[in-house]
Amino acid sequence: SHTQYFQFRIIDDATESSPSSQYEGDFWGLYIAIEQPDGRFLDERGLDDGNIFNMHGGTGGATTTRNQGSLLPTDRSDLASFISSSTGYRANHTEEWWRDNVNLESYFAWYAINLIVNNSDLRPDENVNYYHNQVTGQWYTMPWDLDLTFEDRPHLGRPDTGWEALQTVFSRLPGIKRDFDNYVRNLQDLLLDNGQAGLVFAELANVLTGGQNEGTIVQANQAQWDYHPRKNKKGIWYKNFNSSLLPEESFEGLVAYMQDFVTVGGYGYGLLDSKVTDADIPAKPNITYTGPAGFPKNGLSFETSSFNDPQGAGTFGGMQWRLAEVHDPSVANYDPRDPYIYEIEGTWESDVFTSFDNQIQIPTDQVEVGKTYRVRVRMMDASGNWSHWSEANQFQVTVAPPSDVAEYLRISEVNYNPATDADAEFIELTNISSAISLDLSGVAFTSGPSTPFVFPSGTTLNAGEYLVVVRDQLAFQAHYPSVAASSIAGEYQGGLSNSGEKIELQDNGGNVIVSLDYSDGGTWSQWADGHGGTLVLDAVQEVAFSELGKPYHWRGSTELGGSPAAANASALGVVINEILAHTDPPLDASDAIELLNTSDVAVDVSGWYLSDAVSSLFKFEIPDGTVIPAGGYVVFDETDFNPTPGTPGPNDFALSGAHGDDVWLVIPSSSGGVGSFVDEVHFQATQNGETLGRTPDGTGRLLPLVQSTLGCENGLPRVGPVIISEIQYHPDQPSAAALSVWPELVSDDLEFVELYNPTNDAIDLTEWQIRGGIELDFAAGTILDSGAALVVISFNPDNPDNAARLAGFRAQYGITAAVAIVDGYSGQLTNRGEVVRLERPDSAPLDEPDFIPHFTEDEVVYDDVLPWPTEA
Repeated sequence: SHTQYFQFRIIDDATESSPSSQYEGDFWGLYIAIEQPDGRFLDERGLDDGNIFNMHGGTGGATTTRNQGSLLPTDRSDLASFISSSTGYRANHTEEWWRDNVNLESYFAWYAINLIVNNSDLRPDENVNYYHNQVTGQWYTMPWDLDLTFEDRPHLGRPDTGWEALQTVFSRLPGIKRDFDNYVRNLQDLLLDNGQAGLVFAELANVLTGGQNEGTIVQANQAQWDYHPRKNKKGIWYKNFNSSLLPEESFEGLVAYMQDFVTVGGYGYGLLDSKVTDADIPAKPNITYTGPAGFPKNGLSFETSSFNDPQGAGTFGGMQWRLAEVHDPSVANYDPRDPYIYEIEGTWESDVFTSFDNQIQIPTDQVEVGKTYRVRVRMMDASGNWSHWSEANQFQVTVAPPSDVAEYLRISEVNYNPATDADAEFIELTNISSAISLDLSGVAFTSGPSTPFVFPSGTTLNAGEYLVVVRDQLAFQAHYPSVAASSIAGEYQGGLSNSGEKIELQDNGGNVIVSLDYSDGGTWSQWADGHGGTLVLDAVQEVAFSELGKPYHWRGSTELGGSPAAANASALGVVINEILAHTDPPLDASDAIELLNTSDVAVDVSGWYLSDAVSSLFKFEIPDGTVIPAGGYVVFDETDFNPTPGTPGPNDFALSGAHGDDVWLVIPSSSGGVGSFVDEVHFQATQNGETLGRTPDGTGRLLPLVQSTLGCENGLPRVGPVIISEIQYHPDQPSAAALSVWPELVSDDLEFVELYNPTNDAIDLTEWQIRGGIELDFAAGTILDSGAALVVISFNPDNPDNAARLAGFRAQYGITAAVAIVDGYSGQLTNRGEVVRLERPDSAPLDEPDFIPHFTEDEVVYDDVLPWPTEA
């Protein structure tokens, strides 16, 4: 708050008060001091410099300049232009002009409050400050001259006045009127209708009285005026009011009068309410609490009623949740030493969700135990009209029940496809706490094993220790004889899928701790897919709880066979960073592989091996004396790993630019096997001369680069030109409008991928394809026009049997037949994130005239956690 309270005494004589006359003392009274809006006013509030004019009818006369902006005219020509009937706000401007030149939100607030308090002395360009922001160019209104307020009738018979031109704007420009109505509904719900406006007066009154009934400054001030010799009679301080509205002629009665004035039924409230149009807005929703009893901090979940609009079905435009702390004498945690906190101030607001979801979980970092909050939700129609906020659900936050298992238990390693013995599978758990022992009684793997594996009562896992569950204990111990039997929790039934599946771990209350949906392709390590490695959770202590199942936090184990019941060896820091795999004439270059040392120490890579085949990892031995400095690069090309391409040796290799390829980097053991796995990359076909590089440098996925950066830091990725412009991977339930067209429509029917052609030419998509989580081969003759978009859906729109299904899809999204919808992809977009890749055909290789390579045109690796929009 920028409000300050102070008191001072002036003593101008040795005798502070007269012994004979009350009128000769030094009591001055109780006053309100109003700050002049000037440059200091702007600075304190973080507002840009600009011109401030205290308005009194126009550019001349009593109008004064309260602040001169450093970049604005000094002759008030900007003000003259703004108030001119031909160029200013009185002119017949467009909505765009108003939004560009007037800060409407500021004006809405100023105008609404003036109505609420019935500021009767407000006139156009009079008794107001105009502020011209020199950075944005917008004009603001600032309050001034507020003495004629709270009168319960039009002043001197005049109707309420304001910035009169804006009344015309409201009727002429419905978009601005809509925004004003939305603003007022928000103000009514969060301040006026809930009794909190009355609390404002109560809080200010308490500042003056200190909660006391006698001997207050308020009574002294009343006495000064009630018995002042210039008054025409005694005791008139509270007489100038409607006796029916101020039955108690006292300070307390005045406070009650002002409270009533701004709440429902009051005169000021009625003035404001008369300006708002509530017809044809969505119905006010209802919310219920769905979390655990007692409102624990980590269980604040709420549910809203469905969207309901008098305009009919299919008009949903958005919804928003809000959380606000409240602090006043009515709450259990009230502390009179602390200021009031009003609901309208707000604590947290969700994004505007454009897909309906009736559930919300309040973020734990937005609430504090012991404090009182209110939760509300509101609905918006497709035209931008907001409903009223729901009635508030008020609660006091309590301590979340302890959940050490959820906080510290992790799946840290998975061996789903052992290289030699399928029965040697295992899943490793670790306790990442440094001090807390975990009770695993009732904790269960509910997915992965064919039947749930439940940890027996009494199972504990000490801080920093590991535990494994295995497919076959005898086979496991034969393969890993160093693992103590005490580290084996038991056997699970059935084997883990070699192609990937979900492994889910739940606590004894059924709450999901980790859900790991691994795969043998996509963005997952292939080293673990029967080639000798395991999947390990990298930097296990640092991974956010919501990201424990994400493939970018998992890698292939450094050790052959992994490290069950023990800490995983760290990655060695050297990565395969850039690839050149397509070097056909006339390009004068050869295939190349770049290594990058991401560590902060030099690494000697002498004797390490590069290969293009996991079945033969020891192909090219890196020469002795090869040391990569910290942050440095080394590049090998075909002069190294394919020196005689015409008569290649048994271990010589070249990379395939037409079919795509793999590159592996390993360290041999002293016995001739793999000692340590270092890195792997897998890539699709590439354009001739185009390199693939990790983006960001050293850490990201291989992407086509704008230009080769072999031997130095990778540059920008090449995108498109045709791009994947939108993905709907987790649709809401079908709308009423869509179901009215086809009642059998389900949410899976509503998935789509949108492509966009930003070029100046139409593009023939014949032989193009989509790969990754879904697969699609575009039909011959499919054309994507210049500047046009194309929507790809999960079913065949050209099949007559899908006509109603297609009509329901169009009704769901409100799209006409003018929007092109094509084909039907196979597979389904996962709700947890995956790869979607658009591939363009390339020319057939000379030695394979019937084969059509496909290189990446655009690729999206979407996710359901930040920084991706979680509302999607």
